[in-house]
Amino acid sequence: MSQFKYKGKQTIVMRSLAREFLLLNINDKILSVKEYANKYSVGTGTVQAALTELKSIGAIELNPCGTLGTFISKIDICKLCEVSGYGPFLGLLPLDNNINIKGLATGIYECFVIANLPIHILFARGSANRISIMTRDKCDFIVLSKLGFDYAKKIGEPIELVAKINTSENQYGFVVPKGKKFDINTSKIAIDSFSYEQKAIMDSLIEKGIPYFNYLGVQLVDVVEKGEVDAALVNKSSFNEKRSFDFIPLNEIDNKMDYSGSEYVIAIKEGNDELAKVLEKVISVNVVTETQKQVINKERLVTY
Repeated sequence: MSQFKYKGKQTIVMRSLAREFLLLNINDKILSVKEYANKYSVGTGTVQAALTELKSIGAIELNPCGTLGTFISKIDICKLCEVSGYGPFLGLLPLDNNINIKGLATGIYECFVIANLPIHILFARGSANRISIMTRDKCDFIVLSKLGFDYAKKIGEPIELVAKINTSENQYGFVVPKGKKFDINTSKIAIDSFSYEQKAIMDSLIEKGIPYFNYLGVQLVDVVEKGEVDAALVNKSSFNEKRSFDFIPLNEIDNKMDYSGSEYVIAIKEGNDELAKVLEKVISVNVVTETQKQVINKERLVTY
């Protein structure tokens, strides 16, 4: 995210125009100066000055065609982003501790490279954490599972979905000491207190009277090993299977449960319609999916 450096009526119109032009393509027709003036409730001179400045910095070139109107003939997306206050974009993803997330991050990065837009990708543990950071305007968008997104909406988090971006192996289940009997109705279970995915799963189980205890995600396997709890709910990819634990998939406990959490989505803060349109234009599901496959198959290097 960037701090918009322009101030005053003319430059506020510049920002609005830049955000509109980001969504246009070469040869698209733009509104007339008078129409923009009415739209933004300013004088025509203010709009004309804003357009002149955008042209002078090389953000756009226009092709006036008389009675046919004026058309976009050139767009510099990076410069429009700078004026619009969008760039560099900042995306926040789950920790890149497995190849699926590394591939996903590379795919998202590739979309911005293709669009010639600046992007910084960072990582944070826990979907609740990522949502909190975004709703405090510390990043532009986040990636989380569809399961976590649905739970967040259910409890009233102010977020909205921009795109479903991939499906990959991502299995939830319980880790227990190797060889130890596990009874879901009586076991003391630890979950990640910052994971909406895990809260969603346990909310489904809590109807059966199952207690659970909140820990940090990095502590889950350790508290099982120390005997503080009987089991921990984890994503299978997040723990080392060489340790002395058994992994019990959720579908072995209840085959009606469908909590793979494998579908990831991009979400933004609710109400930011302009940003949503930009991201919808930039993010290609096909590019993300194909790039991720190439990373997983070691056909390309991780890049972000």
